[in-house]
Amino acid sequence: MTTAGFLLAASALAVGTFLIRILGVRLGALMRTRGSGASGSGSPEDSPVRVWFDRSATVLIAAVCVTSTLYDGQDFAGWARVLGVGAGALAAVCRVPLLGSVGIGMAVCAGARLLGLA
Repeated sequence: MTTAGFLLAASALAVGTFLIRILGVRLGALMRTRGSGASGSGSPEDSPVRVWFDRSATVLIAAVCVTSTLYDGQDFAGWARVLGVGAGALAAVCRVPLLGSVGIGMAVCAGARLLGLA
């Protein structure tokens, strides 16, 4: 990937993330000033637009995480990284503190690479 392509992709990601966040804030303020949400329940937190924007930010972050896990440039990153990220994610799901999750992921990745599973 060229430098210009990388900068373009990073800029597009930054602008997309910012737009999702700012639209969520603006729509939330608009729904609060108008009273009821789009679902008619009276609460702006329950509206489909609010739920969609909350989920879209999560999906964007998850997509970046999956892409970083699987690819190093344009090549497959290797099974060691996939196993390390999976172990770290499993540790996080099991409510291990962040530092512990990162350490577990690093240890699993290093161990897999030592075993030749690059």
